[in-house]
Amino acid sequence: MKGFLNAVFQEVRLDLKESLQYRTGLLTDAAILVGSFLAAFFLGSGSSLTSFYRADATQGIMLLLIGYLFWGNSSAALGYCTGTLQGEMERGIFEMRLQSRYPLTLLLFCRLLASTLLHFLVYGILLAAAALLTGSSPADGGFLFFSLLLLFLPCLAGMYGMGLIAGAVSL
Repeated sequence: MKGFLNAVFQEVRLDLKESLQYRTGLLTDAAILVGSFLAAFFLGSGSSLTSFYRADATQGIMLLLIGYLFWGNSSAALGYCTGTLQGEMERGIFEMRLQSRYPLTLLLFCRLLASTLLHFLVYGILLAAAALLTGSSPADGGFLFFSLLLLFLPCLAGMYGMGLIAGAVSL
């Protein structure tokens, strides 16, 4: 068990180190995420959610933000898995990973979780921008955080599986 936890720690460390070396990419991701949410906000996309769920304007914005974060994470998980598998094939280390005594799928999932932790820093920026624009209450922020924690992992695991399937097809 100790060896497996060490392998997971090394995978997480490797992914965080790789992600932090590309600070421009992280800043670009943040700018795109915040910019596209602001575009959706100013184009009135939350108004249809408000009328459908019979919520007030602030709750409609929070529903839009929840949907947007889930969509962003799902598409990121799908692309991450496919890109990681293709990148490891190009570098020639995929075969070595397959011969490891630890399951490749579990190690890749741990790397995905590490990447997701960095995305949560970006989400903090997005939440701050949404709070400034809508004047939302801390209860709305708590609801958003709770929904992300409770519902995010099953969604992430499902899209991770779909990414593995897409990566297998590309191999």
